[in-house]
Amino acid sequence: MTNHQILILYNIVQKSGFLDLIEPYDLVMADRGFTIREELLFRMASLSIPPASAGLTQMSAENVLKTKRIANARIHVERAINRIKWYKLLYQLQWFHCSMTF
Repeated sequence: MTNHQILILYNIVQKSGFLDLIEPYDLVMADRGFTIREELLFRMASLSIPPASAGLTQMSAENVLKTKRIANARIHVERAINRIKWYKLLYQLQWFHCSMTF
Protein backbone atom coordinates (compact mmCIF):
# COMPACT_ATOMS: atom_id res chain seq x y z
CA MET A 1 0.00 0.00 0.00
CA THR A 2 1.34 3.42 -0.87
CA ASN A 3 1.56 6.26 1.63
CA HIS A 4 -1.18 8.07 -0.28
CA GLN A 5 -3.53 5.07 0.03
CA ILE A 6 -2.78 4.75 3.74
CA LEU A 7 -3.54 8.45 4.23
CA ILE A 8 -6.85 8.12 2.37
CA LEU A 9 -7.87 5.10 4.49
CA TYR A 10 -6.86 6.91 7.66
CA ASN A 11 -9.00 9.91 6.70
CA ILE A 12 -11.97 7.67 5.89
CA VAL A 13 -11.71 5.98 9.29
CA GLN A 14 -11.38 9.33 11.07
CA LYS A 15 -14.27 11.06 9.28
CA SER A 16 -16.68 8.11 9.12
CA GLY A 17 -17.33 8.02 12.84
CA PHE A 18 -16.11 4.42 13.02
CA LEU A 19 -13.77 5.16 15.91
CA ASP A 20 -16.68 6.63 17.91
CA LEU A 21 -18.27 3.16 17.90
CA ILE A 22 -15.23 1.49 19.46
CA GLU A 23 -15.68 0.48 23.07
CA PRO A 24 -13.05 -0.57 25.62
CA TYR A 25 -11.63 -4.06 25.00
CA ASP A 26 -12.97 -4.26 21.43
CA LEU A 27 -10.78 -6.06 18.92
CA VAL A 28 -10.58 -4.55 15.43
CA MET A 29 -9.40 -6.72 12.55
CA ALA A 30 -7.69 -4.94 9.67
CA ASP A 31 -5.33 -5.49 6.77
CA ARG A 32 -1.65 -4.72 6.90
CA GLY A 33 -0.88 -1.03 6.62
CA PHE A 34 -3.83 0.16 8.68
CA THR A 35 -2.29 2.67 11.04
CA ILE A 36 -5.01 3.14 13.65
CA ARG A 37 -3.35 1.25 16.50
CA GLU A 38 -2.75 4.43 18.53
CA GLU A 39 -6.36 5.59 18.16
CA LEU A 40 -7.55 2.17 19.31
CA LEU A 41 -5.18 2.12 22.27
CA PHE A 42 -6.54 5.54 23.27
CA ARG A 43 -9.98 3.88 23.39
CA MET A 44 -8.56 0.83 25.26
CA ALA A 45 -9.17 -1.42 22.24
CA SER A 46 -6.71 -3.48 20.24
CA LEU A 47 -5.86 -4.03 16.59
CA SER A 48 -5.37 -7.46 15.03
CA ILE A 49 -3.47 -7.50 11.75
CA PRO A 50 -1.64 -10.35 10.03
CA PRO A 51 2.11 -10.37 10.69
CA ALA A 52 4.34 -8.88 8.00
CA SER A 53 5.72 -11.41 5.56
CA ALA A 54 7.44 -9.20 3.00
CA GLY A 55 11.11 -10.01 2.53
CA LEU A 56 10.97 -13.20 4.58
CA THR A 57 11.88 -16.53 3.07
CA GLN A 58 9.88 -18.34 5.74
CA MET A 59 7.57 -17.11 8.48
CA SER A 60 8.16 -18.19 12.05
CA ALA A 61 5.87 -20.85 13.49
CA GLU A 62 4.35 -18.23 15.80
CA ASN A 63 3.54 -15.90 12.89
CA VAL A 64 2.08 -18.76 10.84
CA LEU A 65 -0.23 -19.64 13.74
CA LYS A 66 -1.23 -16.00 14.24
CA THR A 67 -1.98 -15.62 10.52
CA LYS A 68 -4.12 -18.77 10.55
CA ARG A 69 -6.10 -17.56 13.57
CA ILE A 70 -6.76 -14.18 11.97
CA ALA A 71 -7.74 -15.77 8.65
CA ASN A 72 -10.09 -18.17 10.42
CA ALA A 73 -11.82 -15.36 12.31
CA ARG A 74 -11.96 -13.25 9.16
CA ILE A 75 -13.88 -16.00 7.33
CA HIS A 76 -16.57 -15.95 10.03
CA VAL A 77 -16.80 -12.15 9.93
CA GLU A 78 -17.15 -12.16 6.13
CA ARG A 79 -19.86 -14.83 6.33
CA ALA A 80 -21.80 -12.78 8.87
CA ILE A 81 -21.52 -9.68 6.68
CA ASN A 82 -22.80 -11.66 3.68
CA ARG A 83 -25.76 -12.95 5.71
CA ILE A 84 -26.68 -9.38 6.62
CA LYS A 85 -26.45 -8.35 2.97
CA TRP A 86 -28.65 -11.27 1.89
CA TYR A 87 -31.15 -10.51 4.62
CA LYS A 88 -31.42 -6.89 3.47
CA LEU A 89 -31.79 -7.98 -0.15
CA LEU A 90 -34.48 -10.56 0.69
CA TYR A 91 -36.30 -8.05 2.89
CA GLN A 92 -36.35 -5.52 0.04
CA LEU A 93 -37.57 -8.15 -2.42
CA GLN A 94 -40.30 -9.23 -0.01
CA TRP A 95 -41.39 -5.60 0.48
CA PHE A 96 -41.38 -5.07 -3.29
CA HIS A 97 -43.43 -8.23 -3.87
CA CYS A 98 -45.96 -7.25 -1.18
CA SER A 99 -46.39 -3.77 -2.61
CA MET A 100 -47.00 -5.23 -6.08
CA THR A 101 -49.88 -7.42 -4.83
CA PHE A 102 -51.99 -4.51 -3.58
